[in-house]
Amino acid sequence: VGRRRVALPSYLASAASLGDVELACGALTETHAASLAATGTPATDRIVWLVNVVALNVAGRYEEAEPWLDKAPPADGIVRRELEFAEQRARCLLGLRPDTDGLVAAEVFLAGLRDAPEGTVGCAWRLRAAIAIGSRLAELVPSSPVTKEAWDLAGHALIVRVAEIDACMR
Repeated sequence: VGRRRVALPSYLASAASLGDVELACGALTETHAASLAATGTPATDRIVWLVNVVALNVAGRYEEAEPWLDKAPPADGIVRRELEFAEQRARCLLGLRPDTDGLVAAEVFLAGLRDAPEGTVGCAWRLRAAIAIGSRLAELVPSSPVTKEAWDLAGHALIVRVAEIDACMR
């Protein structure tokens, strides 16, 4: 209350999710300027981290994304943030070292996704995240038990989502 919020330009998120690193960095600079004007502080560390890591990972520039992994801001106990950071770590390390560090990072992410308390992560987000990591694992290490775990989680999330939709329609 009493603080103005600075809305992220939609093209910031779009540029990051499309892997347009230069556009995402330019949009982030504008977001910093808007935040400074509105609140006197730059954009949060979480926004900076996510934009850089997401854009670099989507662009396949994993070597550039890896140094950002250890700069992840504190999640303040928020499960969704912890999972966002773990997902980006897994995506990056799967791109660099899929049979070792990537597999471990994916396993950690999937365990967090599986064990997230009810109501902390939406079913649609669980489904998207499990499919994204499962697809990547299927490309890189198809015979791994971690790959099977990803698809099991995706299947469970899909069943739950269909049940939610059915309940809404009734």
